[in-house]
Amino acid sequence: MWTKSKLLLVAAAAVLPALTACKMQIQPKESPTSGSLGVYVSDSHLALAKKEADLFASLYPDARITLFGASTRECLVHLINDSVRMVLTDRPLNKEELQIIDKADPKLKLDSLKVAMDALALLVNRVNDLEDLTLADFAAIIDQRITNWQQLPASGLTGPLHLVSTGKNSGAYELLKYHFLNRSEDFVPSVITATQSEVVEYVASHAQALGIASLAAFKEDTLKSLTEEDEGMVRPLAFVMTDSSGAPVRQKLHQANVHLKKYPLHYPLYVYFNRKSLLAAGFCSFIASAPGQKIILNAGLVPTTMPIRLVQLR
Repeated sequence: MWTKSKLLLVAAAAVLPALTACKMQIQPKESPTSGSLGVYVSDSHLALAKKEADLFASLYPDARITLFGASTRECLVHLINDSVRMVLTDRPLNKEELQIIDKADPKLKLDSLKVAMDALALLVNRVNDLEDLTLADFAAIIDQRITNWQQLPASGLTGPLHLVSTGKNSGAYELLKYHFLNRSEDFVPSVITATQSEVVEYVASHAQALGIASLAAFKEDTLKSLTEEDEGMVRPLAFVMTDSSGAPVRQKLHQANVHLKKYPLHYPLYVYFNRKSLLAAGFCSFIASAPGQKIILNAGLVPTTMPIRLVQLR
């Protein structure tokens, strides 16, 4: 049996020290709270990064932060080439990328910090009656062993299943391929979009679609990118897992299950920054502080650098 109780994340009262700029007679060109900084951000987290940058700039008006949305691979290429001093990305640097950095510039010093937990959502149109999938079902869809909704009778649909995802350079694709599915061969979505926002929009207008997008993209786009008429046309599927006794347990996609790692497609968000940039270090520290982590919490993701507690509502 599945419990009807609901878990919520609540930010703890503990507050990390705020950043303070040293008062000097001569203001330096760059400090942890002043100067100019370009930051590359994975597309699905651009709205989140903008909220962080806007609050930081309101507190420290001498800081000018410019954000650029790009695929995860493009973000990391800019970091590797030392053409940007900070990136926010949905996967860590892999072994090959670390070797490239070390070979190109052994003196390039990068720091990283895990600032949030996100998850990949499997999205269906509201007319689809399907409520959940097993991991085996999902693997069969990726492998094209399930290609028609009739093979999933609980959906109440007939006709081809259209798998919708971003392309090979995206974090969502790479997370699925290398981390969650642990395979070397590519998988081929029926529909490839440029951004995860477009995945959400496509599912909203196509009954036979099954979309793969981050929780961040789903939360943001159901609020902003869709029209009022379309709002509510997209919903995430749960996963049926097994507990320690082997009994089926339905794990819905929400903050508590991501925090507890019960929802299987969870993953961390990382900030990488070049130690040469004082402002990059300052902005990273801000994201990890209580105000920055509250933005992450309010965006529907899970903070990682501040205490949280779970409250069970009856």
